[in-house]
Amino acid sequence: GITLQHIPGLLALCRDGESAEDFLKMSPEQILLRWVNFHLERAGSDRRVNNFSKDIRDSEAYSHLLSQIAPREAGVNTSALQINDLIQRAEEMLNQADKLECRSFVTSGDVVNGVEKLNLAFVANLFNNYPGLDDPEGENEFVIEETREEK
Repeated sequence: GITLQHIPGLLALCRDGESAEDFLKMSPEQILLRWVNFHLERAGSDRRVNNFSKDIRDSEAYSHLLSQIAPREAGVNTSALQINDLIQRAEEMLNQADKLECRSFVTSGDVVNGVEKLNLAFVANLFNNYPGLDDPEGENEFVIEETREEK
């Protein structure tokens, strides 16, 4: 599962006025959607995803996400977006994911067909390896302590 302790900076995904407690009640899928959209916004993309089926089929969101979370030295780019054929585009996007050693769980066909479970696994793997969230110093410890006291 996705927990605060393992991912520093997870609270950066909280919306204004949303408590850490409310945020942590969200399903892993909701947190991953929030994470993808957070990085799309950071990448300067107008694109947002509301699901891991039809919204990801054209590989656009994935291309921007990979480019945003990848360390510079990995050489990940958005070249897939120059390709019109969706299968070939998904294949090129997965080649970029391969540079991060995260080409797992999905084939280009799974992306284009919007196979939700497999796409969710693909994104969860990216999240676990390259969360790309800033660690607000001390914030996590405070939240964890606060939660313990409430119990």
